[in-house]
Amino acid sequence: MAVLQLDGNPLQLLTADEFARRGLVNLQRLYLAGCRIGHVDARAFADLINLVELDLSGNALRRVPSDALVQTGALRELKLSGNPIARLPAAAFAAVPNLFRLEMSDCAIADLHVDALRGLVRLQWLKLDGNRLTALPPGSLMPLNSIRELHLHANPWWCDCRARYLKRWLLQLACLPTIRESARALTAWDGDNVTLSCSVSASPPATVRWLWRGREVTNGSLVQPAGTRFHLFHHGGEEKTSIMLIVSVREETAGQYVCAAHNATVPARRRHPSLPSSPVLADGDEPDGYTSDYCQRYKYRRPSCDPYTYHAVQLDRYLQEYRTLQQQLRPKTLRPILKSRHQSTGAGTLPTRRKCPRFSATNDYFSYHES
Repeated sequence: MAVLQLDGNPLQLLTADEFARRGLVNLQRLYLAGCRIGHVDARAFADLINLVELDLSGNALRRVPSDALVQTGALRELKLSGNPIARLPAAAFAAVPNLFRLEMSDCAIADLHVDALRGLVRLQWLKLDGNRLTALPPGSLMPLNSIRELHLHANPWWCDCRARYLKRWLLQLACLPTIRESARALTAWDGDNVTLSCSVSASPPATVRWLWRGREVTNGSLVQPAGTRFHLFHHGGEEKTSIMLIVSVREETAGQYVCAAHNATVPARRRHPSLPSSPVLADGDEPDGYTSDYCQRYKYRRPSCDPYTYHAVQLDRYLQEYRTLQQQLRPKTLRPILKSRHQSTGAGTLPTRRKCPRFSATNDYFSYHES
């Protein structure tokens, strides 16, 4: 027999060789939930070397049966939820280093020794919710190198300096937001639509914001009197893409566009020098509360920090247009954002005769020339 389910039977205690003397040495899964068990003998699970799952939830155990677990070295799942266990002593689970799931919800645990979880390097799921924990001693969670899911809710946590260790440890579990780098710059024509995109990886999922001239860009916002409108689109979770569509760009809306991403960890940001007019943002352009991991977690205001950039999805279309401008466009239609004809002449009125412009590719952007 590989599976034995005795849930709900009034067993009250487990004596020595309880299962071995009945020939149940091949048990792999043993379910004893709600059996009013208050005592487990040190040899209750003797010879159960194949046991991988043990359910003792909903009983009357007042301590972890650590001495009995010595007989179950192959155990992978242990459920002790719903027992009146008040404390977890040192090395409470040292006899079962192969545990990958431990459930102790709705007990009465108020004291957890700093070495209580020692040896559980393979543990992936831990449930300690619904107990009486107010703080965790520093170092108590260090053995949990493989943890994937941790339940700590419904505990009366102290919200003071005693929670520092737990906060720091939880932040280590999260993945800092990272933004993938792509194009360095993008030049567009007056009146064109421009699409900027920002690919963010973060766990837990990050919140993405777009900033222009130090202010947050909101969906549907309109720049007056230029008539430029911004549309924002976000999709994805831990792998998220944020797209900003700039409708009818004007010279007034040129500049640095910043993608800021943050989750429960340190925030991250990347600059997108789209429609560039100035190389860096000036002091005070960025709001408080956002830091740059690239600039050693200081506010991203120092020009010495070489900014990252990312992809503009319409870049390929512009590249193709620029390569054929001399053949396809007349001088009167050429109104580059960075240098209008009015600025290029230095006069108060537009010239009657205009030179033919040329465009050359330098680095990742296109510059404007006149021949």
